[in-house]
Amino acid sequence: MAETPCIYKGLADILIMFVRQDQEPEFIEKVINSFPICKEGDGPAKATTRAPAEMWPDAVYYDKDGSTKEGSFSGLFKEIYGAAVTEDMICRYWGDKQECRSPSTVENFRNRGDIVKGNGEPAPAATEGMSAGQVERLFKTWKNHLIADNMKIHIYHPDNPDIKKATETVKKKSEK
Repeated sequence: MAETPCIYKGLADILIMFVRQDQEPEFIEKVINSFPICKEGDGPAKATTRAPAEMWPDAVYYDKDGSTKEGSFSGLFKEIYGAAVTEDMICRYWGDKQECRSPSTVENFRNRGDIVKGNGEPAPAATEGMSAGQVERLFKTWKNHLIADNMKIHIYHPDNPDIKKATETVKKKSEK
């Protein structure tokens, strides 16, 4: 039996937005044609599956009003943004191949403008050319370091008063 075709949530959201904005059909067609087309019988690209996540250290979220929330890393994301950390997909393309993965919790916070640190140490950043396995190892290594050194994760909203104050201090020093 043939597999039912599917569409990734991100692409579906874009297309729905265009329809709601009454975009011209030619424009929507150009967007659709910018995505690689599966070869006959290939079906959609398979997402890389991850093993169940191991526990991260506790996290503290510093909101824009100066308040803080404490809890589990992914639990705070869901509480603050109302979405599970695995809803989005990050895909990379090379030639006629495609690899998709769900973003890490670090990437999910960063994608919304937040600053993620482990007791002052910045979280690592995945680069565009990294495979799903390399990204997973990158964040697992950082997580293991935090756990081994008994560090907490600190997440800062970009408009948090402490972040704004630090930004102003750095700006003043650079002007001297």
